[in-house]
Amino acid sequence: MAGRVKLRQSLLMRATGLTTEYETDPVGLATTQPRFSWRLESDDPSTEIQLAYEIEVASGGHVIWKTAMVQSAAQVLVPYAGQRLTSRQQCTWRVRVWAGEPGSEPTFPGPWSDPASFELALLRHEDWAGTAWIGSPLESSRLATPRLRRRRQNTDRPSPLLRKEFEVRQGDDIAEARLYCSALGIYDVEINGTSVSDDRLRPGFTAYGHRIQHQTYDVSALLIEGRNTIGITLADGWWRGR
Repeated sequence: MAGRVKLRQSLLMRATGLTTEYETDPVGLATTQPRFSWRLESDDPSTEIQLAYEIEVASGGHVIWKTAMVQSAAQVLVPYAGQRLTSRQQCTWRVRVWAGEPGSEPTFPGPWSDPASFELALLRHEDWAGTAWIGSPLESSRLATPRLRRRRQNTDRPSPLLRKEFEVRQGDDIAEARLYCSALGIYDVEINGTSVSDDRLRPGFTAYGHRIQHQTYDVSALLIEGRNTIGITLADGWWRGR
């Protein structure tokens, strides 16, 4: 009877709140070795702790990494150590734990967690082949114009606006859509009048001569059948050097 009670208690400890690199179901991870974290839920956490865990990662319907049982209480930033991941690869992962009293041996695993997901960004220079920065040509005469005094309001450099229309044909089955975006400065993007993110001051400050960050957005829900419009507002930001 005591063994049955112990088994029941172990099965009631579950892994929840799965995150990858501190994010819930992130899109656009810039690493091929993501780290996994989870929380524990138990009806009696005062008497049981995590004794071991097992992580399973799948991609394209196939398991690509499985740890087997690892005797450890770790549950924060556990690193992926499977086959090398590639740009834009989509994966799901889940975890289950063995629970018991401190100092005891793991016996029965708890249930598998609900699956979590993550998707990689564009990781190689080759992934950007065929693309180019969008901008206006430099006008040397304008750049050489001297400024005799500083204006109280700097109105000579308004934010450039970019706009492009594209068509989603009737009957097109779009499973998902991604937008990969960056700028030398600051940008904001809208599709059909809706911002693709609540983030501001993207893409973030870096030493532009060495590294430029980009963001990945899931814009599947923003596309409509027929004509679509993407609009971008640019600003100098740190690129201006002030």
